Amino acid sequence: MWKSLLILAAGMGSRYGGMKQIDSVWPSGECLMEYSLYDAIRAWFDTVVCVIRKEFLCDFRERFWYWEEIVHMIYVDQPVYIDWLPLRSKPWWTWHAVLVAKDVINQPFVVVYADDYCGSNAFEICWGFLDQMTSFQDCALLGFPLANTLSPHGGVNRGVCQIDDNGYLLDMKERLAIEQWGQKAYFPLPWWWKGELALDCVVSMGCFCFQPQIFDLLEQGFVEFVRDFGHVAWSEYFLTSALDEWIGQWQVRCSVLKTQDRWYWLTNKDDKARVVWVFEGFVNVWMYPSPLSWLS
Repeated sequence: MWKSLLILAAGMGSRYGGMKQIDSVWPSGECLMEYSLYDAIRAWFDTVVCVIRKEFLCDFRERFWYWEEIVHMIYVDQPVYIDWLPLRSKPWWTWHAVLVAKDVINQPFVVVYADDYCGSNAFEICWGFLDQMTSFQDCALLGFPLANTLSPHGGVNRGVCQIDDNGYLLDMKERLAIEQWGQKAYFPLPWWWKGELALDCVVSMGCFCFQPQIFDLLEQGFVEFVRDFGHVAWSEYFLTSALDEWIGQWQVRCSVLKTQDRWYWLTNKDDKARVVWVFEGFVNVWMYPSPLSWLS
């Protein structure tokens, strides 16, 4: 069975100072998203759906025209506002970003962010899971060791996973401003206390595996959220929150697919130099060709 890759690329890049989704991280011109495309095609994903804002379409088509000749690429708009709600300037975040792709995805799929790199083996691991799913309630997330996701530029927010003996997610707690000190990581708590995390604890970085039936749950949940919080201009609707709710209500069973790869990202401009240096190393050890033109 064929699989789809859903790339969330509608962010404005305000902290980065520009469209980080298509910013080059290598002299040949590749951006992070192109390495995800490369790895996904190598793992036999046949369709790529990019969730963008409609004003990005020309930039994306100009940037990825070459890839459109290799894999079936579809662009979907994530509107900032919905007709029956008050006008807002802020997007509805990941839950809504996935939901807007419901009319173009009818096969198992993986969700990633355009400005993240999940490792060269990520899509092979996800493909293996999707190929063995037996129930529409099955889903999964790719879990990284915390140490492989920390930033040298300050604290980070991570979804820390609690996993049962069978490898299923029990719950996921969002920890804010995590920093490494020695052989442990710490995050702030009220009244000057600090929480402690082991560097090998498993965290979610937003790479999920779903079947298309998940859109029914997303749609139902989004309607309820908008009913309760749609009038609040800064209300946010995260996919991780949805997953916690579904697990608590026994609506889904989420496997945690562990990887030892290191996760890289572009959030701030300070991140770019490190990412460029990392991909130079990948090219030097022949992990990736440069340029990625051999696919033609």
